[in-house]
Amino acid sequence: LTESCMQFLLYEKMKKGFLNKKEGMGAERRLSSGEYLAAAGASKAVASVLTYPHEVVRTRMREAAGGRYKGMFQSIKLIAKEEGRKGLYGGLGPHLMRVVPNTAIMFMTYELLSLHVAPLIEDGTVQRAISKAVDSMRPEHLLGSAALGLSALKLAAQSHGQVARLAL
Repeated sequence: LTESCMQFLLYEKMKKGFLNKKEGMGAERRLSSGEYLAAAGASKAVASVLTYPHEVVRTRMREAAGGRYKGMFQSIKLIAKEEGRKGLYGGLGPHLMRVVPNTAIMFMTYELLSLHVAPLIEDGTVQRAISKAVDSMRPEHLLGSAALGLSALKLAAQSHGQVARLAL
């Protein structure tokens, strides 16, 4: 099982658990932002902890291609024997600090946008707003934007050329 598969499975189970708990209390059958954050963060943390040794082994096999690490299970056994749990879980803390907040925010944002923006898409509100914006554009606005973009590219190319000359 990959980390992502495990994460999604756990996330959906946790959301259902939160909803069932709310239903039992007679509360509204909708999750709060905090509950989405908690479900996403916890599911990512658990999935990461369970699959982290696989990531460690993949990294070592990639870095030492053709070396001591021949296959997944052989490598896990070798690292566990020589380094113990620290070898299989080294760097997990910083990894969790990076991926858990990112995932929690991303999933919560997705859920809230799905809840609030999807109805606007379905009833045509978004399409009408896009059409109105496109209809109000004039060719000179588009040409001005294109010219600005080309000027920025030219400036970047010139500065890149100066950096390249300095490096020589």
